[in-house]
Amino acid sequence: MMRARRIRVARGLTLVELMIVVAVVAIIAMLAGPGFRDFILLQRLEGVHAQLLTDLQFARSEAASRGQAVNLRVSPPTGANPTSCYIFFTDTAAPLSNACHCHAPEAARCSNATSREIRTVSHDSSRGVSLSFRAGQADHVSFDPVNGSILTFPSNIPRGNEFEIDTAIDGTSRRLRVVLSPAGRPTSCVPAGSNMSGTAC
Repeated sequence: MMRARRIRVARGLTLVELMIVVAVVAIIAMLAGPGFRDFILLQRLEGVHAQLLTDLQFARSEAASRGQAVNLRVSPPTGANPTSCYIFFTDTAAPLSNACHCHAPEAARCSNATSREIRTVSHDSSRGVSLSFRAGQADHVSFDPVNGSILTFPSNIPRGNEFEIDTAIDGTSRRLRVVLSPAGRPTSCVPAGSNMSGTAC
């Protein structure tokens, strides 16, 4: 006697079930959204900070390979320009110069005929991460081509003090710092008041 075959009927989702699934997914997305955005900002902060460290090491080696002082100028965001940036350049007129500015248009970043742009890096503050430097600190230093040390400190930074550049998520206590020693060596640390993990400054 042959057994009757069971016929399985494929059953899809009803409209009500589909609406419930969509509602659950929307609630999960709303809850996870801010946390995911925060994760992206933290990754961006660490990436900008790491790039700055790498670029400072590059500037020291570039000074040695060129046999010429390499200048660094940092520009935090301003009311007129929301971009924070830094520029590396040479200037045969002086070992320490602020002749080049990264906020200027690409073809006009260096105002002196004696200065030459090497590299410019910009970060739009609307993406959540910006650069700044210690209050009262000048915005530029110069690397010695002989040993990579800071060739001449600006007048308002006594020799022996460090040059500091902060990378931060705007409006929060999440901040990382690059400290440039008189020997020109950049190191990473976490300034007081920051809730990032790492070696304290």
